[in-house]
Amino acid sequence: MLSLRFTPLGSVSPQLPKEPGAPIKHGAERKTSPCRGLHRRSFIARCLLPMYGYGIALLWGCRSSLPPAYVSCPSPEPPSCIAFPWQGAAKDTTPRSDKPYWKIAPVEGLCEPGIDEIALFRLPDGTAWVTLQQGDRQWIASAMLATPTRAHLQTAWNTGEFSRFGFPTGSPNLLFLAGQPADTPDVYLASAQLRGSELRGVSTLSWNIPKSQWISQPTLSPDGSVLVFAADFPDSYGGTDLYFAVRLPNGAWKGPYNCGPQINSACHELTPAFSPDGRWLLFASNGHTNVGGYDLFASPVHPAFWQWIRQGMPALPSDVSLPQPWFGEAENLGIPFNSPNDELSPLALGAPDSLLYWSSNRRGDFDLYFAQRFEPLATPLSPAPPRTIELQGQVREQETQRPLPGAEVRAHPLADPAPIARTTTDSTGSYRLRVPANTELELIAQAGEVFFEIRRIRTGSADTALPPLELPARFFLRLNFPFDRYDQPYPFVLDTNGMESPLHWQQALDLLAENILRYRDQLQQLLLVGHTDDIGSAEYNRWLGRKRVEFVINELIRRGVPRELLRGESAGQSQLLPRASNESPEQWRKRCRRVELTKVLRTP
Repeated sequence: MLSLRFTPLGSVSPQLPKEPGAPIKHGAERKTSPCRGLHRRSFIARCLLPMYGYGIALLWGCRSSLPPAYVSCPSPEPPSCIAFPWQGAAKDTTPRSDKPYWKIAPVEGLCEPGIDEIALFRLPDGTAWVTLQQGDRQWIASAMLATPTRAHLQTAWNTGEFSRFGFPTGSPNLLFLAGQPADTPDVYLASAQLRGSELRGVSTLSWNIPKSQWISQPTLSPDGSVLVFAADFPDSYGGTDLYFAVRLPNGAWKGPYNCGPQINSACHELTPAFSPDGRWLLFASNGHTNVGGYDLFASPVHPAFWQWIRQGMPALPSDVSLPQPWFGEAENLGIPFNSPNDELSPLALGAPDSLLYWSSNRRGDFDLYFAQRFEPLATPLSPAPPRTIELQGQVREQETQRPLPGAEVRAHPLADPAPIARTTTDSTGSYRLRVPANTELELIAQAGEVFFEIRRIRTGSADTALPPLELPARFFLRLNFPFDRYDQPYPFVLDTNGMESPLHWQQALDLLAENILRYRDQLQQLLLVGHTDDIGSAEYNRWLGRKRVEFVINELIRRGVPRELLRGESAGQSQLLPRASNESPEQWRKRCRRVELTKVLRTP
């Protein structure tokens, strides 16, 4: 086999295996060269494409004309692939009668010697599609899952125009897969229909992506609106990243968008899959915190992501960091799902902690495994009530630090409008709130003479005293309008430092309208002042500030706030904020684009 050695400036890169499947010791990939994407672990060189064959290095190298043996890549160096050791408790796999435990084993019928079983996609009727690899050949076969732990392989699919293909997702009437046509180096995504064992109506998915880039391993969301896949695009954080595209009502696709740094690292991310309820995105990575090789991870999908999809994808500026707040931090699924070897292609049939399938080479070849959680007979049929703790704290006015008696404090699960606990502060502004232990919550506090604060916390296992909740008398609504716009805010509001917060602009206006309507009897008027940055003439910026205020006023009226309570003004660029010494011009200008709100209270 042709073996290419790349010698980047300042470092020496490891060679590709001399033959498909030759082992690379764990850790050999931890440092990448400027030829990002070349140094794949052995299973990528064998089976995660469809295959490039011996042309793999040419496609994953510097994307230029390469000499036959040696080449140096230009500066700068890409991010180094560094994984931190995973530190956690292994799942209990010992059968017992007093506590839940896990059973983990290969799927009978999908662990044949000499064949790599790479990925499994299960349909609601119990049938499955399995991606297999042997030597240079990669193909898909249908299977029947007689039980969650036993499968029967059936007919291999007709390859059609593909010499190698795999990773199907969707339904027989409309499925998506990755394929490599015969006699070409290109690997791309396609849609098709499955009739028996034959693919029909094969159509390439295109987002104006150069064919020289690698795109593979698609997964379709449960509602069919979002396709996530792995790709080696120039804007990646390093190695292969996960991207998503959204299907429009006319069948066209919008995107792709990088899934962001919560999911993608300077290492490789591969083989994504949604949970059936759309709340989790599972994938494999050799970065983040790591047991060894490629590990399985799960990242929560924020409900605001699906809300944006259902709203028809409101227009967003091209420079928005779109998905960053929409995917939570990647969580390693831990041992024994993960091992010092390679794990990939996770598939959950419910929550990730109930029934899970994946592929692993911990026994040599890649086999498909299952993990099933068992509840012993001694476990009560009705679950025990969740453990709770008490939160203690005080609510103060931000500007004067005086305690606020009678302020409302409530706790919500993330992005859930229904509170799970609420109370009001006593005469000293103090509160006590009983909430579930070890849970992510949003605390919302509000009062009549001031506005509100929303704080995201994670509760522990013991009663906790929290820092004071400080409610502002002057509220700065940083909807973060793009430059020169007044009617299309960015999705998430900015915090006081000009950074994106997890609060969607519509949620911020919902809370603002709620505060106004709840304490309407105390309110004579609400003054809104629009501010801009320093770009443009003073006259133009006065007009722009006024239009931004009008946008906020119209949104509040839509939420039931009486028009006569609202008075709008524009300061334009006349009240620019001080710029910090280490603050970039764009960051400073983002902070300057704001709407300032002040309550005018009724005279007692």
